[in-house]
Amino acid sequence: MVWLIIWLVLALSILVLTFWTYAILIKQKAVWKSFAAKNKLKVSNRKILQSPDIEGMYKGLPLQIFSERQAMPDGRGVQYRTIIQFVLKPNMPTEGVIASRHFTPFVTNLGLPKKWPLPKDVKWKEQPLARAGVAARLETFLTPDRLKALEIVSNMQRSNFVFIFDETDAYLRVESPDPLDNEERMDRVIQKIHAVAQALVVKDEEIEGFNELAGREEAFDSIHDFEETAQDDADEDEDDLGQQKVSQKLGAE
Repeated sequence: MVWLIIWLVLALSILVLTFWTYAILIKQKAVWKSFAAKNKLKVSNRKILQSPDIEGMYKGLPLQIFSERQAMPDGRGVQYRTIIQFVLKPNMPTEGVIASRHFTPFVTNLGLPKKWPLPKDVKWKEQPLARAGVAARLETFLTPDRLKALEIVSNMQRSNFVFIFDETDAYLRVESPDPLDNEERMDRVIQKIHAVAQALVVKDEEIEGFNELAGREEAFDSIHDFEETAQDDADEDEDDLGQQKVSQKLGAE
């Protein structure tokens, strides 16, 4: 009799969880479709029990929104995270990445040689990682306005971000467990991330200044003694979410 009661409780719990999950999914689909229609974005439906994909131009920048299945940090299960990704204009001054420490394995695997110490006086919730091919150019790029933008995206609740770039491509990607099943909240979140992305875009008048650095980067890096990152990442980030397997494909599946 006791085992029957336990079985019934477990079965009921599974049914309630399944119903709750489907209810959120149905609400999410409606909100995402409404958001896409309002902003003239394209919606691609996947399977019935999967979130849709959204893509298109949002206020001058290419935008992708989709849900991605990822392993849990402890490796014992899976979770679905909402991915919001803006594609920025090219002409970044160097190859590099600035990211939440959630992305430590991904950043380490990129093998970028220079570690850039982000200013500690910025109000980081948790100081992001910053790596670059040429430290001098990254310093030139990180103006006060851009540092403020990175502070905003870094401090978004329950979210992680990665800003990865080189001279031809740049992406700002934000991941969150929030299904964005409320239209007002979705509008607010997308607008906030878009404002950050706009701040990170390289302006035409900056390109000449970046080019003037050519031939002087090695001397700059030597004077400032920027650290090589090969060993440091493993030591510094040992307690971070180092076991998290991060998707290395930054585009939508």
